[in-house]
Amino acid sequence: MSKTVTVSAPAKINLTLNIGRLREDNYHEVNMIMQAISLCDTITISKNAGKKINIFCDTKGVPLDRGNLVYKAAAAYFKASKAEPEGLDIHIDKNIPVQAGLAGGSTDCAAALLGMNALYDNLLTKDELKDIGGALGADVPFCFDGGTALATGKGTDIVHVSDMPECFIVLIKPDLNVSTKEAYQRADERTVFKENASVPMLKALNNGSYAEVSRLLYNDFSDILNIKEVKEIITLLNSLAADGACMSGSGPSVFGLFGDEASAKAAVTTLKSQYNKVYLCKPVTHGVKIEKTE
Repeated sequence: MSKTVTVSAPAKINLTLNIGRLREDNYHEVNMIMQAISLCDTITISKNAGKKINIFCDTKGVPLDRGNLVYKAAAAYFKASKAEPEGLDIHIDKNIPVQAGLAGGSTDCAAALLGMNALYDNLLTKDELKDIGGALGADVPFCFDGGTALATGKGTDIVHVSDMPECFIVLIKPDLNVSTKEAYQRADERTVFKENASVPMLKALNNGSYAEVSRLLYNDFSDILNIKEVKEIITLLNSLAADGACMSGSGPSVFGLFGDEASAKAAVTTLKSQYNKVYLCKPVTHGVKIEKTE
């Protein structure tokens, strides 16, 4: 009897992000602290009677062909595990906005690999799954374990660190898109590089200091891209009593940290009058995980 596997796929934000120089493998050296959050997609995988991998998603802008990382993950799983390729139906229920700097594609990719492994009786180890994922996207290995982690190298060298203090995260995705490729090209035009923001942030995390974590949020792309609307949202979040605010990834999503739920909910109400995509989230200590197998 054919199984159906359902996997949840949390988004991530960047507490810090420093971008170094372009490497010989065409990735950039990065140093960043990533945090998984409660906003998540759901990936459902089942076998079909045919031979094709079918991708289903109602969200505009999500490719439904070989260009989708989920498709690539399924194909790569068959190759690495030597499982007999079969027809699959993969449904992506998107809650994470696309092209948002939140690792939506990467977490879906990790979820697909984890789901495929469950569907085929765990032919591969988690480390093997991470290796497959890392070849498909630099953020994918982080998405397997989530939580709070320092990522270095091209982003695939992951060290888990002290959990982010409990708080509320108000997340806004403005109605504009940022090309990650173009963002990194802009980064290559720099001649001056900022100090590593992860060093003081790690100390704040180790001390469990919410106030310091909020104060030390940093993203190189904020200055590199200098997006007017992003700056306006950060200013607005600060006026709404956020304890800190920052852009995530290459943008354009912006998040603010709040110590209490009432302030966070009030900020969400105000922001929803101006923006279509506003989310109230919390930090989570896990990455992709199987919700059910039927």
